[in-house]
Amino acid sequence: MNKKRTNKPSFQRALLLPLGSMMTLLVLLVVALWYRQQAQKTEHFVKEEKMPLVVNSLKEKLRSSIDKPIGLGKAMEVNPFVVELMTSQKLDTLRFKKLIQQTKEGLDLFHMNFYLANSGAILDDRGYYKMASVEEEEDQWIFRTVADEGSDFSVNIGYLDHLQQYAFFINKKIYHPESGAFLGLCGIGIEIPEVVSTLVQYQSGQSGRNYIISGQGELKVYDENRMPAGNLFEDKAFQNLANAIRSGALGFVSADKGKEEEIWFYVQRLPDLDWYVVMEVHASEVLADLKLDLIYILGFGFLALIIILSVLGFFIRRTNQAIQQLIQFVENVNAGQAEMTLNSNLAIRELEMLQKSFHQFFKSISEATIFAAQIAKGNLEASHYQLSGENDRLGKALTSMKNALAQNRAEEERRNWGNEGMAQFADLLRNQNLGVQELSELVLSRMIKYLGLNQGAVFLVKTTADEEVLQLSACYAYNRKKHMEKEIAPGEGLVGQCYLEKEAIFMTDLPADYIHITSGLGKACPSNLYLVPLNHNDQVVGVMELAGFEILADYKRELVSKICQAYASTLVSVMTNENTKKLLEETQLQAEQLRAQEEEMRQNMEEMMATQEEMRRVNEALEANV
Repeated sequence: MNKKRTNKPSFQRALLLPLGSMMTLLVLLVVALWYRQQAQKTEHFVKEEKMPLVVNSLKEKLRSSIDKPIGLGKAMEVNPFVVELMTSQKLDTLRFKKLIQQTKEGLDLFHMNFYLANSGAILDDRGYYKMASVEEEEDQWIFRTVADEGSDFSVNIGYLDHLQQYAFFINKKIYHPESGAFLGLCGIGIEIPEVVSTLVQYQSGQSGRNYIISGQGELKVYDENRMPAGNLFEDKAFQNLANAIRSGALGFVSADKGKEEEIWFYVQRLPDLDWYVVMEVHASEVLADLKLDLIYILGFGFLALIIILSVLGFFIRRTNQAIQQLIQFVENVNAGQAEMTLNSNLAIRELEMLQKSFHQFFKSISEATIFAAQIAKGNLEASHYQLSGENDRLGKALTSMKNALAQNRAEEERRNWGNEGMAQFADLLRNQNLGVQELSELVLSRMIKYLGLNQGAVFLVKTTADEEVLQLSACYAYNRKKHMEKEIAPGEGLVGQCYLEKEAIFMTDLPADYIHITSGLGKACPSNLYLVPLNHNDQVVGVMELAGFEILADYKRELVSKICQAYASTLVSVMTNENTKKLLEETQLQAEQLRAQEEEMRQNMEEMMATQEEMRRVNEALEANV
């Protein structure tokens, strides 16, 4: 039979070329949209979350570091013993020396001295040091602080070469509590290792920098490995930062260092000081990893596209061959040929199978549509798809999609549960008015209830007679002798072992006599036990022990670990505040005792003088009689 030839493209070319072009454009469009979305998310995260979080953290650490010496300076101003020493006409260097040594040792200061306005003397822990001179550079802090009538104290940051560390220097003016007369200055120095470590640790990328500058642009604290000392405002690249600080428009600041480079700044001012905490991030480094991912994705995408088109070409060729055979078969039938066979040995039975296959295909599509509609309604539990066979790729894909959606939903619920838990405990830990025991009881109680457990206890480290023990600080529904003793040595039992190893312990196979959960109807052994160290800056300050009948899942244990880390940081802060308060009270008590001793000595002197006067009169009377 003769066939009429046409100039129209073949089925293979007509399908493969448009399909390949559309898939190529689709890959490029998807990758472009993905890159744009990821770039926006990354930029928003850095600008709106990361930079404010780092700067505010540094700001809080600096503020807390400054508050301690300022509080000590105020305590010195109201201390009658200090006021008496500073107003005395006689320079009592020994008492000054003892006062400075005891204060430095008790409050962990590395520097402390006094400047006396009435004599111009400077005293430190060695006693009398020198007389202040306006001509000496090292004494200029005295005269600058005295001349500043607008503030009761001056603050500066210096780098100590011998300690390889930055430190705060606070110079507090001391006034007479009654007359208000200026008596002198109290100089206090305190190291700030946490501030510097945080500043260096959270620098972004290879070029990002965190630093503290004055309102005039002078660098105060910075990473010497990334930037030299000097005044930043003299560099044109920092003019936008300088303008923002001078105008008070703090927060996010952007600047162009070059044609292809943009620098982001986030700046906040320290309260009551002309100092600013700055985080500097280079935009090119923020998006560098994303651009590299883009290249990889494009490469893999085009490779996958080539493979897909190759596979499609193969199947299209096979399909085209089958279609040509069917066309030949139809033409043979239309031509009235008696033999119902094809050149490819395709018999009528295969045509019937093709018809059945189309029927089964349409049936499968209908079932898949119903199944997809159920998934779209969110009915992931009730919907079920019956596979037509082992090679039912569509059915397997739909089933995999359903399983993936169910898994994502479960993960989202767990994520929301964890975020809600972190928020609740964050609100609790922000309460600065709680003591150590009260805070421990509230955290433990809420932990037990939120996790659905049954028992728990908190053991905190306590140092007694140069020996550390774990002392019970809080418990929830405990009834065993071991915890009634309230103290556990490091390495003793699971609690002591958790403290030594600094690692969490999770057990599901507990001994029958280890622990029991008791109620009014009886008692039973819990099914799992979880011990978590309270770790702060690689130092364990305690151990939390939790037990219950319900097995703790991995995501719940992860939440417990995060909460315990935040709880440990809060504990350290609360303990530090309580110790500082205790030291101040002890200092005031010592001052009162010294004043009482001085009063007793004065009375003894008056009695001795009265006795001497009486003896003189007696001697004069005797001499007159003789």
